[in-house]
Amino acid sequence: MSCKVSGPALTSGGVQGQDVCVLVDTTEAGGGKLTYHVTGPSRTELANRMRDECPGMYQASFVPHHAGEYALDVRFNDEPVPGSPFSIVVRADPSYEPPKGDARKVVCTGDGLSACRINQAAYFSVDTSRAGLGRLSMEMSGPSQPTITYAEEGAPGTFQYTVSALGGYELHIRWGTKDVPNSPFQISVEDENGVVPAIQGDPGKVLATGLGLDMCTVGEENRFTVDPRSAGAGHVSVTVEGPGHTGVKLEHSDDGTIDVIYSPPADGDYSINVTFSGIHIEGSPFTATAIAQPPPLM
Repeated sequence: MSCKVSGPALTSGGVQGQDVCVLVDTTEAGGGKLTYHVTGPSRTELANRMRDECPGMYQASFVPHHAGEYALDVRFNDEPVPGSPFSIVVRADPSYEPPKGDARKVVCTGDGLSACRINQAAYFSVDTSRAGLGRLSMEMSGPSQPTITYAEEGAPGTFQYTVSALGGYELHIRWGTKDVPNSPFQISVEDENGVVPAIQGDPGKVLATGLGLDMCTVGEENRFTVDPRSAGAGHVSVTVEGPGHTGVKLEHSDDGTIDVIYSPPADGDYSINVTFSGIHIEGSPFTATAIAQPPPLM
């Protein structure tokens, strides 16, 4: 392989809060696809551009928000170039203040945020370059459990998934603990002929009951029950949003009901979204107030 990576950052490292750049030379590599990814103490965005004055020359740059060792993985046609991954040590700058994360500044685009076709890959892109510090997370729920991965093709920040069952799906995209604009995304699935089948179930016949819909205790397991037995065919999805990220566990009972368990990490009001095939049931979203558990009596 004749790709070459060079630049002062490979030997001298970089400085916290300042651009770190390397030059990638593919002029002798022939046709192919160049990709690169950076990992390290802080989440970073890798920006690239081709130098018009010299075709085949690319500049990879990133801004490290924390000091430490970063790994730059450069690949050509999915094969690591010689020396990759490259270690880049970033020195601390005591005067630098990392930008705060803001989920409202994350931009999501692509057809895969609203529709897809069964057993075919769907694509969407997420741009976090203006969102400051944060960690990107995604979860998708529906009749099947698709896995979201980086797309094999497309620009940096492009993701793909494939669903294997018809019905309504929800895609949550979060930056830190907050949902990005328009999340959760409601996704309809086309059949092999490009037709979205009519929803057979009736979300209006799904019932949710239990104390966990109105109040909850911080750090404890809180519960409520969802009964979709009279609603027909469909998929129940539950998410909980509030002051902190809250995981949700669904336990399916033999009688067809579903026990929902969640544990809020902090005081405050939480929004509980219960959907059936992507449509909110009656009363959803519910609001539950979380309070700290009182200390034991001495």
